[in-house]
Amino acid sequence: MASKVQVAKFPSALHDFNDLERARMKPRSKGEWNMDEDDVLDGLYDDSFASRVEILEQLLLTVKHNGGRLPYHDQLSIFQGLAQALSAEHWEIRLKCTQLIHEIIPNLGENLDTCMGVVMKRLLPNIGDTKISVRRAVIQSLHVYMIHVQDPTIFLHNIVQIGLENDNPKVRRETINALPVLLTREFSHLNLYEVTQSLAKKLIDSSVEDNLRDPSLFTMKKIEELVGDPEFNTYLQRLAAPIRRYYLQLTEREDEIRKPTPKSISEYSYSAPASSREQRVMGMSSRENSERNGYQYEPRQTGASAKYMDSLEFGIISSQLMNRLNDQDNFRVRAQAVEELKSIVGGLIASDLQHQLVPHMIAFISLLNNLLDDPNFKITTVTLEILCLTVEKLGSNVKMFLKPLVLALSKRMGDTKIVVRQAVMKVAMKLMQSYCAHPVLIVICENLHHRNSRVRQEAINIVIAALMTFPSYDFALSDICEVVGPSLTDPKRQVRQAALECFAALAQAMGAGRLQPLVQAVDNVELNTEREGEGLMSAVQARLARRQLPRLNVDGLVEYATPIPSSATHRPPSNQSQGADMDWILAVGGGNGSARSTRAEVMEIESAVSSARSTPYTSDQKPNVRRFMSAGKGRNRLPWE
Repeated sequence: MASKVQVAKFPSALHDFNDLERARMKPRSKGEWNMDEDDVLDGLYDDSFASRVEILEQLLLTVKHNGGRLPYHDQLSIFQGLAQALSAEHWEIRLKCTQLIHEIIPNLGENLDTCMGVVMKRLLPNIGDTKISVRRAVIQSLHVYMIHVQDPTIFLHNIVQIGLENDNPKVRRETINALPVLLTREFSHLNLYEVTQSLAKKLIDSSVEDNLRDPSLFTMKKIEELVGDPEFNTYLQRLAAPIRRYYLQLTEREDEIRKPTPKSISEYSYSAPASSREQRVMGMSSRENSERNGYQYEPRQTGASAKYMDSLEFGIISSQLMNRLNDQDNFRVRAQAVEELKSIVGGLIASDLQHQLVPHMIAFISLLNNLLDDPNFKITTVTLEILCLTVEKLGSNVKMFLKPLVLALSKRMGDTKIVVRQAVMKVAMKLMQSYCAHPVLIVICENLHHRNSRVRQEAINIVIAALMTFPSYDFALSDICEVVGPSLTDPKRQVRQAALECFAALAQAMGAGRLQPLVQAVDNVELNTEREGEGLMSAVQARLARRQLPRLNVDGLVEYATPIPSSATHRPPSNQSQGADMDWILAVGGGNGSARSTRAEVMEIESAVSSARSTPYTSDQKPNVRRFMSAGKGRNRLPWE
């Protein structure tokens, strides 16, 4: 590889380079860089020490000569190669690579964050290198990156996740030590709460061997000086009460009363620190709750960690707040406590969720499940909001807790209050957005056998809302037809109506010419329910012939296209039928003598769906339902067979 490398001879003004580097320069006119990009990448990925060092040294020379710019258009590929070199075994390679990145950063322009995103996971851990020259080069590169970064939030998040939360204690310690150097006056406007929170946890999580408490405390004081007391006080108000109290004790301000600004009161309404008596009581309830939910209780860390963290139930709830959540004598106290819990969950960052709440997630969902039983309307609605926030914070990890989340949600699926049903629908849609629509629907559809007809109806409404929101390729539509199909013969009118509306939405999603799974599902229901299923195909056909679809209103709830009379007493005379679908709904399980429909009705349904796509239905129009009876032994064959 080394034999292919050629570097141009630069003008004599570059006489300050060392002899070895100038000896490698081969004569070329006009100072051109003639190394092929593929050769450079091969050298960066090469395990050979000599090859990598030579490539990096010559790249470094060329970049300096070129005004800090790479002589290639595909900068991302070069940074991918540099990321590989940053994890090399030899420290000289890591040093040269870091120095090269330091030279390139100021001239990357709009590609800076993208390129640095490729190397940060390899660059930042080198801050814990045993060689001081490597550590110094990493800090210099990070400082230059901070100056030119386009999104400081991403940079600070990387500092926390890759540096402060690193598994290697050396990396954690050196990152903490480097922060006062990195956070100079020009960065006083940045939001440093995530950094402060991570440092605050180090005050109580650190073991004697790590020795992170003192440097963490020093760095937090530097941040306080940088951002000022008012801003730093808002950071403290957002910390968990035991951690905040411990920090004030270490800084000899434990008796100081910090009055938060009105903004901090409204945004971060956290409870006051728990007393020592409350902490002892909470320690007992943690053990009992863990055993009650199937977890084996493990003693927490000793020392400062045990003293200030034992009172955190589920990793985030203080003992005082938990006592208020369980206060059965005063609903106002419970309501305020639930609002505070919502603020806590809303303020969680990814690392808190992963390390504090996720290990207790099943028990936490159980807590929300109990809160949803509260008779107070305000408490149940806020609890549903907490459930929605939890789903949002979990992201794709929601799949691990899908069934318990849906089980908790189903408690309020049959609620008669619009606000509650709106909140339930919001949580259901958030579940589908966070994970995948179809698996969520399959779990929700388990409620189609619920003893409460309102829950069964709402489960179908969620299916309709999903079909009207997400693309059809997100679903196995034939599976949904089979699952929802039996609800067409439900003994309750509202459930039958919801099922017919759902089949209209399914037919729309399938498209004309692809309705065979839908027809098969209806046919299976007819065959398996004997007399109760007679006339079902005609009812489905009539519903599709209306050329209307359900819709979502401004509240996110489903509105049916075919309202029905509230009582059978409002039905018109028998000679003025409203249609087979209306008759089916109003029959409430009793047939009206119509014969079993045949497979020839597939063509009729296809025609109805095709028309529904192009012709709107008006109130003056009446669906013209025609039935085509097939010959005897062709009963189970489709028309085109």
